[in-house]
Amino acid sequence: MNVTALGDCLGITARQVQRLCKMGVLQREDRGLYDLKENTRRYCQRLRDNIPSSDPNAIDCRRERALLARSQREHQEMKNARQRQDVIDCDTAIATFQTVLVQIRKAMLDVPARVRSRLPNMSPFDINELDREIRQGLASAADGGRGGD
Repeated sequence: MNVTALGDCLGITARQVQRLCKMGVLQREDRGLYDLKENTRRYCQRLRDNIPSSDPNAIDCRRERALLARSQREHQEMKNARQRQDVIDCDTAIATFQTVLVQIRKAMLDVPARVRSRLPNMSPFDINELDREIRQGLASAADGGRGGD
């Protein structure tokens, strides 16, 4: 049977028959002819393979393949971003922030002593008040801003 006749029997175009043949779904015999019985069986099997299972626990191979491909793509994108240094490791970021916050805390706690040396006319009470406010602000910040006045 020729390509047009097979397409008519299967309800598809001759072009679709040729495409399915290239994909390995249908099989062309010698002299460009197609075996109706064999190709009908193969075409029906292809249709059955594409019907979602009624079993909710069944694995949807196409979905799983798509999820795997997406996961592999995301992994490669992250690897490329690390190589370009567009992103940094979480542990590195945490360590860097901790170092910076320790330096900020130290600098803030040094403010009263620096003010005392630059403004000798400030009373010890004023310096102690400044120190208390800075410590209270740091404690509030460390507590996520939940600290009170």
